[in-house]
Amino acid sequence: MTQVLQPLNEKAATIVMQHVDLLDGAMLEPQLLQLVAHVYACRVTLERWKQGEVSAGSVISYPESLADFIKKGFTKLKVRQAILLGQYKGRSQKAADTAAPRSKL
Repeated sequence: MTQVLQPLNEKAATIVMQHVDLLDGAMLEPQLLQLVAHVYACRVTLERWKQGEVSAGSVISYPESLADFIKKGFTKLKVRQAILLGQYKGRSQKAADTAAPRSKL
């Protein structure tokens, strides 16, 4: 956990926190908030393990729906990019606008 998973989790949480201004919408998505909370909870768990409390565990689970959330967001971003580049060859423009919402900020 300390050598592989936590460093990857820390990097993901750092990316979310440093680039929250780039997210679409006015609120932080629950999956991203749960990811950051999970990382901080794991820090506490790892510290407890160092102190010999091997039965300690995180009370905040990793967001299982995070991969789907990221995949959908990336797909919307690529559709919007194709539209802006004039390369969109999919559904109607109206359907594309629904698939790729504009920022509300």
